[in-house]
Amino acid sequence: MIDWSVVPDFSNRMGRTGYSRRALLKAIFVQKVKGFTVRELIHFLKSNPSFAKCISFDPIINYIPSEATFSSFKKEFGPSYLDKVIVFTVLKGIKEG
Repeated sequence: MIDWSVVPDFSNRMGRTGYSRRALLKAIFVQKVKGFTVRELIHFLKSNPSFAKCISFDPIINYIPSEATFSSFKKEFGPSYLDKVIVFTVLKGIKEG
């Protein structure tokens, strides 16, 4: 179980209504794990609305972020947060056995 609480969750003002930074980071995590390009990630999220909802996007109301939104987010929100999530999760797993 990944604990995303180490990532501050505030709205990214890019996009129509802004997107949760945790949701964007979760999507980038999925992108890295699956080996997707940004376009493939967006297509995956649009094709799997239940999965998109599980990572905190609302594919109907808030829709899925654009390539430009993901690109801006990656520039603004460095990889250190994803590293923190991974380290925290591994340490938690070790602690719990």
